[in-house]
Amino acid sequence: MTDKQPQAQAANQPVLLALDVKYNEIIDFLKARQKIPDGWQGTLRAVKSKLSQAANELPQDFSVKAIKTSDFTIADCRATFAEFKSQDGEELNMFRQYKSARVQTWYKLVKLYERDCVHLGELATLLNQNTTYEVPALRKEMLRLQGVIAELQRKRSDLLRKSNEFRSQFTKNCADLKLKGNNVRAELVELVTELDGICQVVVEGVKAPSTQSVIDYYVSFVSQTHGLSKEKALDRFPLLLHMRVHGNQTVKDFRLAFGLHSAEVITTTPKAASAPAAVEIDWGDDLDTTEPAAAKEIEIDWGDDKPKEVEINWDISDQDKPKEIEINWGEDESGDQDKPKEIEINWGDEQQQDNEWVDVKMVVEGNEGNEENVHVPVVETVNAKAEEFGFLEQLAKSLTCENPNSLLLETTGPRNQLTNEFLELSMFLKQRLVELKCVDEFGLQLNSQVTGDNVAEVQRYLNDVQSVLDRLTSTRTQQLFLIKTSPKYVDRLVGSLNKKLELAKRMDEAEKTTSLKCEQMELALSQLAPQLQALITKTREAKQVAEEELSILFGGRVVHVIGAINDL
Repeated sequence: MTDKQPQAQAANQPVLLALDVKYNEIIDFLKARQKIPDGWQGTLRAVKSKLSQAANELPQDFSVKAIKTSDFTIADCRATFAEFKSQDGEELNMFRQYKSARVQTWYKLVKLYERDCVHLGELATLLNQNTTYEVPALRKEMLRLQGVIAELQRKRSDLLRKSNEFRSQFTKNCADLKLKGNNVRAELVELVTELDGICQVVVEGVKAPSTQSVIDYYVSFVSQTHGLSKEKALDRFPLLLHMRVHGNQTVKDFRLAFGLHSAEVITTTPKAASAPAAVEIDWGDDLDTTEPAAAKEIEIDWGDDKPKEVEINWDISDQDKPKEIEINWGEDESGDQDKPKEIEINWGDEQQQDNEWVDVKMVVEGNEGNEENVHVPVVETVNAKAEEFGFLEQLAKSLTCENPNSLLLETTGPRNQLTNEFLELSMFLKQRLVELKCVDEFGLQLNSQVTGDNVAEVQRYLNDVQSVLDRLTSTRTQQLFLIKTSPKYVDRLVGSLNKKLELAKRMDEAEKTTSLKCEQMELALSQLAPQLQALITKTREAKQVAEEELSILFGGRVVHVIGAINDL
């Protein structure tokens, strides 16, 4: 009977259901049940003021000394009270107060917290503040720092890549120019010594027997196919023939060969043929401007005096057929009209002193009395040797004497002229090689009887000419000539190379700055991580304390604080 009585009493007790309260509705929950007054914030501020005074009197080695006064909660106050009580004892005086002043002070603070559930209002505010604002703000800041760090790392990688690219370009350009890269300007000046060897190879190619064979082949072919004389064909290569005899002369010797002294400088460019004399136009500059009355009038011939027109009878009513108009091409006047007189064309083989004029009579049938004479000039031709000498003389006159000891190949004008002459031979041989290969492929026959007119021989000629031409036109050779003759080119080249090094250094400096910023961001991120963890831990502890206090307040019923606070 005695064992069944407690069981019956327990069965008669009502079952207490658990209470679920959202973390951001705890204060409203307490106010609705009249557990906390409306002015509880004022009471809390008074408690905080007294708590601040008491916290300042704590010893330096106290466990809660490091906690800020504003961060003190009911749990911290209870822990401080318990520690003082364990140190000073629990003895009470006659007024039922603790004999230790410290214990009594913190006992009063705990009671002030618990009065009117102020401590629950503070815990509810803390849970709402941390869950809604503090924790998300810290996480957002950490995400921002992580994004900044990622961007800085990407930028740092790009700067390193660009720096390596600029250095690689500098190294490659120096390697192309055969420079070490230590002192660019001095090393560029030293490269000029290579020109002597290049010019020597070109001169050897010019004087080589194979070059003479190519010229002979060209002359033979042109003479046979076009009927030109040997002198006329050789007019294509004046400087090449000159250098085969005299070699790579200095500008001074080249000018003296034509009777030009060092003081004579003509800046006009040479031309293969003399240009016609300029036509002088009277612009009326010599008018007498001192006469104010009337200036001298300039008479302009507007062509009002027209020549006598030739009247043509267009009436064909009396004729069965229209008359045929025939042009007299200069048949023999003796009456032999069957065989026209042969017209000879002057190809310039014979030198003419003066321009000749040929009269051509134009006769219209039926109007034999109105013949018209047409006065046609014959263009003067120049002998090939005289033309060649004139071109070289003009070339010599065009050379300045600022550096008379420079060689012909080191001078732009003669070097370009020699390159053009070798290009003429190269293009001729390439075209001839194509023609010969087509003949061999389709089984055609050529009427040409030129010596060496076969694919193998022409290919050998082309290889010899192309080897000299490659020496003259290679990028390396052009750069060396520019380095020697153009200080501005050297300045640009040195500036271009140094610019790459300067850009590489700028990229390195920017990379160092970016790396420093990245380290600062990583340090800030590393400091935020423990702050976030500590805040989450404190919030969870405050949640647990709030659940225990609410459970005591509501008669031992289980209370669960629900919501986003459980996802921290």
